[in-house]
Amino acid sequence: VDRVELFSNAPMWWMTDAKSSFGGRLTRADDFAAYLAEVAAQARSSWNVPVVSVSPFNEPSAQWWRYPHDQEGCTIPPSQQSGIIVKLRGELDSRGLNDVAVAVSDENTPVSAIKSWQELRLGAARGCVARLNVHGYDGLEPWSEKKHPGIRAQLRRLAQVEALPTWMSEYGGSSKHGLDLAQSILEDIHYLRPCAWCYWQLLEHHCSWGLVEAEFVGPSDGVADVKLPHPKFHVFGHFTRFLRPGSEMLHCTEPWIVAMYLPAETTLTFVVLNRHGAGNYLLRAPAFTASRQPVTARALITQPKEQRFLVETTAEVSFTEAGLELHLELPTEAVCTIIVSQVTRVQSTRTVPGVTAGQVTDLAVLATLAAVTERRNGELDNRTCAAWSRVEHACECIVATLPVPSQLDGLRQLILHAAWGVANERAFGQASKDACACWERFHKERERLRMNDDLDWAIFNTAWAVESRARLGMEDSEGEAAARRAEEHISR
Repeated sequence: VDRVELFSNAPMWWMTDAKSSFGGRLTRADDFAAYLAEVAAQARSSWNVPVVSVSPFNEPSAQWWRYPHDQEGCTIPPSQQSGIIVKLRGELDSRGLNDVAVAVSDENTPVSAIKSWQELRLGAARGCVARLNVHGYDGLEPWSEKKHPGIRAQLRRLAQVEALPTWMSEYGGSSKHGLDLAQSILEDIHYLRPCAWCYWQLLEHHCSWGLVEAEFVGPSDGVADVKLPHPKFHVFGHFTRFLRPGSEMLHCTEPWIVAMYLPAETTLTFVVLNRHGAGNYLLRAPAFTASRQPVTARALITQPKEQRFLVETTAEVSFTEAGLELHLELPTEAVCTIIVSQVTRVQSTRTVPGVTAGQVTDLAVLATLAAVTERRNGELDNRTCAAWSRVEHACECIVATLPVPSQLDGLRQLILHAAWGVANERAFGQASKDACACWERFHKERERLRMNDDLDWAIFNTAWAVESRARLGMEDSEGEAAARRAEEHISR
């Protein structure tokens, strides 16, 4: 173990109004901060634990921490969290732990995490926080993108604006098969993009929340009973065994797959969750080619409901002009890892394979809506975060079709300059410094790219159409005229 985060389920019993760690409210905040820092100092100096961070809260905004509760916990609202964070930073520094980060707030849901951070960032706590932590629950159920679309991406955008990394710091569940576990990991990777993902506990005492159930209190001879792992232990292993440190995470167009490339070993690894039904699947990895022959693919399938774990199967590898292709047959309700050896990423010298005019105008629509929304509501408003998340996703879906991802960069910049030019001109006036700077960059990028003039002006008019309709409604004559001009340029 090379890094450890200390987290607190609850303050010491004598620090709460209930005189218990099983619910209540914190009444001795300064003592709590000093206690956390002292434990961190002792862990490092006396126990040689590589502590890198302290997380002082555990779902502090949840409404269920009423005494008596069946689990340690404490209600600590953001207004109180702020002072504790500042005090904790000082207590750590005074003990020579300047390099130990403070992570917050380990809320139960991404929605609660967004609300807490939006309040915390306005005060002194902002300068003391080095990371945002969040749990992957919706109460006791897994957080679901289908039920709450876009919320993970809003939190990611919020963290990006603040230049803060995120951790998915806790996920667990009573389901033994682990398919929900795999889905949560993949959705978090796809939408939240944390730099760490943590399961609740490997071992649990007579409880299926653990990957393994055990008897914590053993017989007099000291030998405790440990059961065979639940199927989800093997599902989790598809991620922990095969996605190795040093790998580069690749963008995937679908949230049920993760792909990573390990340059040091010229190995491309996929982990796929199939809950769609049995069938033949085709996976494409653009711009990958053989580094040397033979290129081999090792595939392992786990069907947790069938008690089949890490069973070897076959996957067919082929190469086309666009890159690597994998053909494999997947059963339903299964997790599959495919490891492709002897491949390398190459820079293509051929022409960009067609970003369509429709994709360009769609991206211009999304970018202009995001810029206008930010000008109206501010950079950190939830609506702004959601709007920019849609832009990012649209860009990444286009990038995934290109042999060289950087080929979209110039076009993306051109669209963003137009979007911000329109938003700034409408917000500050045609002669404003911000508007003029954006239009100057727009025209410079046009000259540099030397694309089709009709495409440039389609972007320009699409941006104006979106702004006018967002401000005055879909029937606005100015917006209709700009949309017609954009369509005319596209038709040419």
